[in-house]
Formats: sequence, C-alpha cells, structure tokens
Amino acid sequence: MYSYIKGTIVDIQSDHIVLENNGIGYLVYVSNPYAFSKGKEMIVYVYQQVKEDGILLYGFNTKEEKELFLKLISVKGIGCKSACTMLASGDVDGICEAIEGGKSFEEVVKEFISEHKRIIFNGDGYSAEWEEEAKRRGLPNHKNTVDALKCLKDPKYIDMLDRQGVYTKVEIASRYEILLDNYIKTIQVEALTAVKMVKTQIYPAACDYLAKVSSEVVAAKEAGIPAAFLTDDATKLANLLQEAKDKLTTLENNIAKAQASDAEIFETATMWKDEVFGMMQSLRETVDTIEELVDDSYWPIPTYVDLLFGI
Repeated sequence: MYSYIKGTIVDIQSDHIVLENNGIGYLVYVSNPYAFSKGKEMIVYVYQQVKEDGILLYGFNTKEEKELFLKLISVKGIGCKSACTMLASGDVDGICEAIEGGKSFEEVVKEFISEHKRIIFNGDGYSAEWEEEAKRRGLPNHKNTVDALKCLKDPKYIDMLDRQGVYTKVEIASRYEILLDNYIKTIQVEALTAVKMVKTQIYPAACDYLAKVSSEVVAAKEAGIPAAFLTDDATKLANLLQEAKDKLTTLENNIAKAQASDAEIFETATMWKDEVFGMMQSLRETVDTIEELVDDSYWPIPTYVDLLFGI
C-alpha cells in the first residue's frame, strides 16, 4: 500500500497523470488532471485500488482531499469513479462545510448525487451503453484515433489547454502532427506485417490443407465412397482462399497508394484509416473463417485457444 509518491509530472491526460519516480512512470487517475503542472516535481498522495482485472492508483493534491475520497468510497454504492466525479465538481469545501454544519456524511453524499446525477456515469465507458448515453447527452463519441485527434484543432480546446497550462498552442500543434504521424507509422507497420503473414504463412498453409482435402476427395471417389461433404469443404475453402487473395491484392495496392500520398497529414491519416486499416479488418475476417476450416496441424501461427490455454 502506498501513502504518496514523490516525482515529476511527465504527462497529463483527460483522466490521469503520469508521475515519474526513479525511472518508473506511475499512471495515476485523478479527479482534475489540470490541477497538476507538467514538468513539476511534487508529492501526490495516492490510494491503491485492487480489482480482479487490475491494480489502479488514484491521486490527490492534498491529504485532506485523499481523506475525503476515502470517506466517499466508504458510503455504500459509491465507487472510486463516482468519488472522483464528486471531487472534480470543485465543491470539496462545500461538502466539508455541510458536514461541519451538522449534516451527516451520508446526507451530504445523497444531496450531492441528487444534484449531479445527470452528469455521473458509472457504466462501462467502452460499451454500447455509453454510446447511447453519450448520444443522449450530446457528447462526441469518436470511434477511431484520426477522428478523435480533430479536437486538437478546435479553438475552444486549444484555448482551454493553453489557459490551464497543460500545453501551449505551439505544443498542441506539434502534438497533433506527431500523433497523426505515429498513427500512420503504426498502421503501416501492422499492414505490412499482415501482408507478410498472409502471403508467406497463412495462404501457403491453407493451400497445403486444401491439397490434402482435394486428394481425399479423389481417393474417396475412386473407392466409390460418397464424398459430397469433402467436396463441399474443399469448395468452401477454395472460395475463401480466392477471397483472401483478392483482398490481399487490394490491401497491397492501398498501402502503395497511401505511401505515395503527398496530401495534408490529416487526409493521409484518413487514407490509412479507411483504405488500409479498413481492408486489413476485412482480410482479417476472411482469414478467421479460413482458420476454422484448416486442421490445427497445418495452421502456422498460434490460435486463440493456444494463446489462452496453451501455456
């Protein structure tokens, strides 16, 4: 259990900061990340939450803020996210004054939740539930990196980040270019890797298995044994291999087109997203179907079952 961590703030995001101490970067969730200054050395008081799917750190500027957080999560029905939301309201003093004025902690919490219920969301932020909730609230819900990065060109966000001392306008412009460039390079590496895997491993292996099934069809017919089921399997696999080969060719062409692009960086990133990543996903679907038909002994790379249970 940690009481506090003393280090340097090296990154600030919408819901967390990264605090570096002795070469280790601690990801710390905070109620208001913009209350911290990038590059500043400071003491961050922390609470460690141990869950089945991970260990999380929540950070606070002061001991008093941490103590209030601990009181909040001690109330039935209030988790760490809700407590952070309450602290982020900026009315910490009001909560304390209400308690000192004679109200019970539970009464204050109930009043707060009642007043702020419309903005509190305790569901899964990656689920369809949040998509519906975001739509209801009129909030943006970008589904990919390229579209999400457009916010860094929005004057109201630029002014807010500059005003809060998170990034200067020059830093925001640089960050926008760098993040898009990183996205392009990442998709390019992944696309070229996918092409190589399909061309040199998956396609040849599936063709070998198709040859085996085809020879079994011939042998069965020569022996006078009904082989319609084998013929169906061979035909289905052959059609899928043709489909994979067509998509592979399209993917290679799209990669070459994107590599040759001299358009503005956002347009180029959009090309990699729509034409390259989109075709990668389509090829992936076909390959996944092929995997279901090919004997495990022929499949050249670990399957999901191998990855999950093969250790």
